[in-house]
Amino acid sequence: MKGRFYWMGLAAFASKQVRCGLDFIPNEPYLIMSPPIVQPPLRIGKKNLGKGNFWLFQDIFVWHWFYSKYPDQFDECAPERDVSSFEGQIKANVESLPWAEDALPVLKNLHVTDDILKGFDYIEQVEKLPSGIERRSKQLLSLNEIANHEQRKILQPLIYENFLFRATLDMQAFFERVPLLPVRLAAFSTACEVDDPELSVQMKEGDLYNETDRMEFIGAIVDQFHALMRERKTYMESEIFEISTWASVK
Repeated sequence: MKGRFYWMGLAAFASKQVRCGLDFIPNEPYLIMSPPIVQPPLRIGKKNLGKGNFWLFQDIFVWHWFYSKYPDQFDECAPERDVSSFEGQIKANVESLPWAEDALPVLKNLHVTDDILKGFDYIEQVEKLPSGIERRSKQLLSLNEIANHEQRKILQPLIYENFLFRATLDMQAFFERVPLLPVRLAAFSTACEVDDPELSVQMKEGDLYNETDRMEFIGAIVDQFHALMRERKTYMESEIFEISTWASVK
């Protein structure tokens, strides 16, 4: 995040926000204590949030891991990634993952996209530049390309085209003005919501499942993240580091 993988800094906050949404929805058997009318949409919401986040990780982690290990072979090897061509136990392991039967065909067996290739090309350029305006510009370009990939190529077809999930998001949008209910928000903090308007971006119009509406929301989030990484860098790095420690919490 301090160097080449700028997208990961924003992804930390995005993953935290998904966690907030998942934590808001009770697990079974406590979910049955909720009013019966809200139980189906809560289950649908929890399933799709989990499914989207899980398969986004399966896709995006490998690109970053491979580039960090073999940067000189990335352009040559990236087009070869195709789960259908995997062999033996590796293929069996991937195909046994949660939701794999539904996800892999939709995600075209995790094949590389133009957005990924462009994003990592900008990452390569970042590595060759000293600190300064040009380097930050390339970091932003890499972030936008990878954000396009995750939103348009992974999450949109995988979860946002689902009719029942769309209905659930419509219900959330309708009730988000009710106190104590979560809103469509990105908070640049370890907290789910913050009072400081500089540290959050809220979606107040449009539909989250509509690709155009959501990308406008994502664009505002990216712009604010980029500004904060210039103006409040120490704070941002501290919050991202804190989120990174959650992986070791049992």
